[in-house]
Amino acid sequence: MNSSKKNENAIIVGAGIGGLAAAIDLRLNNFEVSVFEKLDKPGGRCHQTVIDGFKFDTGPSMLMMKEELETLFEKAGRPVEDYLKIKRLDPHSCFHFADGRSLRFTSDRIKLKQEFEAFEKGAGDNIDRWLADQNLLYEVGMKQFIDRNSPNYLSALKPDNLSLLLKGMVTAPLYTSLGRYFQDQRLKDALAFSSLYIGLNPYNAPSIYNVLPCAELKKGLYFPEGGMYSIAEALTRLAQDIGVKIRCNTRVKGFSTEQDRLVNVLLEDGDRIECDLAVVNADLPEAYESILCEKHPLDKKFSYSCGAYLFFLGMEEIPKDLMHHQVFLPFSFETSMHQLFEENRVPDEPVFYLSCPTRTDSSLAPPGKHAVTILVPVPSRPLFDTTEGTTSGWTGIGNKLFSHIMKRLESANLSLDEKDVLFQIRMNPEEQGQRFGLKNDAAFGLSHRLSLMGPMRPRNKHHRIANLYFAGASTHPGNGIPMVIKSGRLVTQRILKDRMKEAI
Repeated sequence: MNSSKKNENAIIVGAGIGGLAAAIDLRLNNFEVSVFEKLDKPGGRCHQTVIDGFKFDTGPSMLMMKEELETLFEKAGRPVEDYLKIKRLDPHSCFHFADGRSLRFTSDRIKLKQEFEAFEKGAGDNIDRWLADQNLLYEVGMKQFIDRNSPNYLSALKPDNLSLLLKGMVTAPLYTSLGRYFQDQRLKDALAFSSLYIGLNPYNAPSIYNVLPCAELKKGLYFPEGGMYSIAEALTRLAQDIGVKIRCNTRVKGFSTEQDRLVNVLLEDGDRIECDLAVVNADLPEAYESILCEKHPLDKKFSYSCGAYLFFLGMEEIPKDLMHHQVFLPFSFETSMHQLFEENRVPDEPVFYLSCPTRTDSSLAPPGKHAVTILVPVPSRPLFDTTEGTTSGWTGIGNKLFSHIMKRLESANLSLDEKDVLFQIRMNPEEQGQRFGLKNDAAFGLSHRLSLMGPMRPRNKHHRIANLYFAGASTHPGNGIPMVIKSGRLVTQRILKDRMKEAI
């Protein structure tokens, strides 16, 4: 382990992936670390629901950029294989268009070129060109804006980076960028869809988010044995193996401070825990209000991601052509996104994502059966008929969504026979907000629009309290398992830098 000035006591509030990553990094730097989690098990939004032998991931459903996870284990001197078995998926996803055509995403370049060429003459060569350009953007973006605590847009003006700005590869509209390579709307929609993975409107997204499908296609998609929740379990075990203490069913209700320094963490059961610093892994905007009892200084500038309506199905049988990951797009993706993000209503033709992880890991369901999860992006807080109330309103929305899903699957020749549905469980945005403590019930936290990226995203240190920090999706660098793992590393770097300054 590296050495710090002394074995200071660090408290982590929340055992999400970002909190666990921060706990591991701090422990590797000789801090005594305790994690307090309000839920019954670690993981945060990377949670799991188990019903009659069926296991459903309630948060992330795919792993990309797995090197971030592997690096964390390497730093601890532990082979990731001792904690987690990870399988590469290929082909890893399929896009189903309303006209009956489908497009498979694969990391096999020859097959990928064939898939694109089948939609548009020349698109096979253009996907090569697109991937090369976006890979350059990925490398520069990671170095200048993601892998550092003080991202600075002025760094983009350096000669090596200026050409990216001049080409509009950073701030230009995403679809404008894609239009330089492809004319077929279906190809552009498939590549733009990744923005929805972080709750952002693809039609309002800047072109820097081309890095998401680029990483997906170049680096591949992965799935861990036991489901995505096994990532949380692996990080929990690693943390405990190196000496991190984790307490679940323990809610932090506030802090006590002296001269703008945190001195105690206050638990709901009345305990006061002394500490030298704390890292809050709870949803940042919600934590400011519910734990710190104040508004973030930039609160009025905040905007939030969309919500997600989740369906969990225990299935007896499924169509033989159903893949692990598939997306079903409407006739007009643009209209659907406008209704969702601009009109704040459930689209007339909603897009939805269906995951059948038992195609990869049969242990996630009883023998011969399948677990199916369907996610529909919806407004986190749509306007309801006040006479119905939100509960009955969400029930009505769920019924309409499920009816649409079943019809859409039938039109794609992937019908789920209702007699094979053993049970159906639903989770609406309001339920997710209450369960995971999400401000505005936003499934992906703060928006990732241009005004909340890089130096404009809430920093990982409190604006006034000198020894209070943040990790997770709503602080820098953003949402998704790789990013929140980075957030744990970056907050540790900031803490160590602060300690060095104090020592001087």
